[in-house]
Amino acid sequence: MINKLVTAWLTFLSFSVIKAAQVKDKNPFLAAIKSPHYVDKTGFIEYFNDAFVSPIFFTAPSGFGKTTNLLMLKAFYEINTSENGTILKKEETENYKIFQRVRNITSARAALTLIDDEKFFNSNFGSLPVIHLSFKNILLDPFEVFIDSLKQLMIQAFKAHPYLKVSTNLTLEEKTLFGKFYNAVVRGDRHIENSGGTLVKLLSKHFGKPCLLLIDDFDAPVITLFTNGSADEAYVMKRWTNFINNLFSDKKAVNRIFLTGKTRLAEIYTPPGVKHYQFGLHAGLTKFFGVKGPEVRGLTRNIWVLFQLNAFYKGFTVPNTTYCIFDPVTVTEILEGRNHTRVLDSVEFLRQVLHFKEVRDKIELAVRLDSFSITAPKKTDQVKCIVTLRQIFQLASADSELELYEPDWNCLFYYLFELGYFRVSTIKGSNLTLDLPDVAAHDSLGALLERYWLNHLHTTKIIASDYVEAFMSLTYKNSTLDTFANKVAMVFKESPHRPNSEADLRSPLFTFLATRMHKYPTLQLNCSENSSEGYTDLQAVTQRKDHSVKRIALEFMYNNCNKERFAKFVKTKPYWEQFSPVKKDQEQLRCLIIGICLSEKDEFEFTFVYHSQKHDNAYKVFKKIKTWKSKKRYT
Repeated sequence: MINKLVTAWLTFLSFSVIKAAQVKDKNPFLAAIKSPHYVDKTGFIEYFNDAFVSPIFFTAPSGFGKTTNLLMLKAFYEINTSENGTILKKEETENYKIFQRVRNITSARAALTLIDDEKFFNSNFGSLPVIHLSFKNILLDPFEVFIDSLKQLMIQAFKAHPYLKVSTNLTLEEKTLFGKFYNAVVRGDRHIENSGGTLVKLLSKHFGKPCLLLIDDFDAPVITLFTNGSADEAYVMKRWTNFINNLFSDKKAVNRIFLTGKTRLAEIYTPPGVKHYQFGLHAGLTKFFGVKGPEVRGLTRNIWVLFQLNAFYKGFTVPNTTYCIFDPVTVTEILEGRNHTRVLDSVEFLRQVLHFKEVRDKIELAVRLDSFSITAPKKTDQVKCIVTLRQIFQLASADSELELYEPDWNCLFYYLFELGYFRVSTIKGSNLTLDLPDVAAHDSLGALLERYWLNHLHTTKIIASDYVEAFMSLTYKNSTLDTFANKVAMVFKESPHRPNSEADLRSPLFTFLATRMHKYPTLQLNCSENSSEGYTDLQAVTQRKDHSVKRIALEFMYNNCNKERFAKFVKTKPYWEQFSPVKKDQEQLRCLIIGICLSEKDEFEFTFVYHSQKHDNAYKVFKKIKTWKSKKRYT
């Protein structure tokens, strides 16, 4: 019965891989140049040709044109032949016509880059045998499925070069071996394991030139391995590593290699000599992946469209440049008036590590639209990072508790940066300052964080929503303050985890605000830390048109529950002015400040201060909480 199931699965897999290959053959580069929102990136071809001799592994989040650029390289460099192997004149090929079309499009726009160097074009167009592979559909478990998925991948790769069946430059034995793959009758694990190296050698020998090797989704197998595991992991990884080494080993048969992926996890099976470049950290490459801000403005003069882009998407900054990069899919959707939520990889695995306060705090900072710093893992730390991420991925099924230390957090957040959940806003040596690039990242991380607090506090979404509504309803009238106190009490009413510090109290309350802030355009959260003073200031600012005051600022301020320090800051005028400047030509600008302190008597103290140009008024509301069930500290 088991053998029948495996056979059925392999049959389904073969069909799926073939269908996936057929879909993959629909070149997104061709689709891009037919779009009215095409942005020319053909300058990447010259940059790749001149700047890189060693094999390159470039990683970037989904949607930034990795596949499109790989297939652009393929369309430019690939030697075009007839089925019998006759090399076609370049002017007769479809690829040549494609690049002429690109020239016409970019000439009409005048301001965008263009391959207009005739000498370079004529010397390099159609000049190399090209092998293009995608590892996206490689499966690793069980071993039989892995071998068959690799076999199907390589059968499609061999079928892309039918002229090798009749090549006069190959021996009869070589043509027979090629025919086994071409006709899908190849047998033996060793033949499949060596198939990449075999195809490279046959192509190079036929044309008398080294191959250009282009591999997409290079890290997909290792991500699959981490997320799903494999009963035959050691054996599979040994065979997979052998396949990669055979593919890369003959330096005379393949001398130019460009690999793409999302993360550098693939370094566990990447041969020595391959140089890794990260999107957003390498200005030269990054500008060719995605759409630069000035390029977006060149596509439209619609101010509303540009406003939407800036409102929902800050873009990815690039070091030593003045522009931001946006992913083409989101830009196109905005230009076409469609849903513009950027598609991100799932990070459900974070649920397993949110009980670590250090991890939670960094995500909370990000969700409150602030930034935090990490130290980028060194090249020598990659093995440890891979071990750490593997533990996090598989924590749900682990019997033992996972311990995380600062280097582990750095690996985790760098991985999220690679997936596009964070952008680098500043770089100082190996220190990276990260923040969220858009609403999609905010909503995804915010939802995970909110779910954690809802479960941890044993509260409900309805109670959390009531708390937010009460917050948004606060005015300078004393009566609404007591209502707000009741809503805060409800958040913790049934919780077995009593807050024991300002951080315990702050985190869930601000998380509920932060995760709903897009439903309230008038709500803005700010956060600042002062390590030397040992306190954190948090501000929530709301501006309502239907209220008599110009602006109302609501602030929770925690200074280690030190009432003296709290009073000091409340009464300092320059402190008020840093977030509510008063101008002479404005009407009275009023601010509402609420400080929430803990006491040993299970009591909230709400300190309310109404501030205007002329005077301050202070009010206090005390709310006793008697329903906490435990005083046990939770970390």
